Amino acid sequence: MGRHMNEYVLDEFQRVEVEQWLWNRQDPRIRDLLSGLSYNPRRIIELRYGLKYGHRYSLEETARVFRKPVDWVKTIEAFALFQLYQFLEPAGRL
Repeated sequence: MGRHMNEYVLDEFQRVEVEQWLWNRQDPRIRDLLSGLSYNPRRIIELRYGLKYGHRYSLEETARVFRKPVDWVKTIEAFALFQLYQFLEPAGRL
């Protein structure tokens, strides 16, 4: 049986590592790595970290875009950060 999305959660140190990497929008690998995510996680990361329009959307703004509850956005964002960490950490990119 598959794992629930809430099981894919980073500890605080890992989460900060990925967030700092995302905030460094100068890294050309961001687009390549984001293309490995499915639509909802990719779009949430783009909105939350200002990667698409330069404006960092709040949880509430992002929830309005998706017409979903804030908790849904938090869950998808945590899963997306976990996925990005899985790409970045073994390759020594963090």
